[in-house]
Amino acid sequence: MVKRIAMLVLGVVLVTALVLTGWGCAKPAPTPTSWEVRWTWTAKPASPPVYAETKVGADALRNIHSVVLWTGDFEGELAADWQIVFRGGGLPTPAITQQAGHGMGTFKGKVLDKSTNTWKEGTLVLNMDMTVGYTYPAMGGTCSILRGTGELANLRGEGTMTGTSVIVPGVPSAVPNEFRGKVWWIQQP
Repeated sequence: MVKRIAMLVLGVVLVTALVLTGWGCAKPAPTPTSWEVRWTWTAKPASPPVYAETKVGADALRNIHSVVLWTGDFEGELAADWQIVFRGGGLPTPAITQQAGHGMGTFKGKVLDKSTNTWKEGTLVLNMDMTVGYTYPAMGGTCSILRGTGELANLRGEGTMTGTSVIVPGVPSAVPNEFRGKVWWIQQP
């Protein structure tokens, strides 16, 4: 009987030691690797934006479908649908005081993984919000990566956009179209 109690106590001590030292337990997920990114965009040749506008009192609602090319740390094409509210007028005129917009887009291409210095391919779904004030067509906004596929399935990120809200093939932008932000890999559950 004393031998059984001693074995039981020894077993409890060993299990406690294993638990307290982390042996036999799942290791915590490593901290995601993140890095700074930058890319620019231009209108895709032969793909002018498609507009549909509705007047609502003194304001206007414009739906836009656009396709732009990205270069830099992201290389590929973004097809996006925007809904923009123009306060104080319809088509851009000096009477417009502000516009605000929301867009959802799909990026198809490759991203430079600076943690391994290799290119990864796939698609990304992005959420974008922008505002334009008195400096039309200059705009600013935010962009976040919601999800991805292929080698980009676990890539997430966010940052700021600056540029022009009028992107027409062959027409130079009033200000540089640029994104700066941070991206990271998430761990799969």
